[in-house]
Amino acid sequence: MPCDNNTPPNQADQPLYIHQGADFSAAFTYQDPSGVAIDITSYEFVMTMVERKAGGDAAATWTSADSDFAITSAISGTFTLTVPASETVELVPGTYFYDLNALVPGGAIEPLAQGPIIVDQEA
Repeated sequence: MPCDNNTPPNQADQPLYIHQGADFSAAFTYQDPSGVAIDITSYEFVMTMVERKAGGDAAATWTSADSDFAITSAISGTFTLTVPASETVELVPGTYFYDLNALVPGGAIEPLAQGPIIVDQEA
């Protein structure tokens, strides 16, 4: 699902920062608009990093199917994205945009978060 210009109702734009050539990890909590955690048992997640909002080419994609996401506590709605240094070293420094979506059992896609993602150059 490509980035669009709308922030999902349950999340504000969340900036992320990746240091090229370093391990990257980000924790997320899936909540309803009132802040109550959603049980994410059997959910899968997809994050796409694109060159520009609304139609940019994908620079990277991370998925549950590729073991990039791990559910920390299903009942609490918490999960983590982990990207090893061996992958971040391949990212070109710059400012991108990301979309994070949940693939809900039964086939629905729920947008969770989006925002800028900055990749800074390896030291």
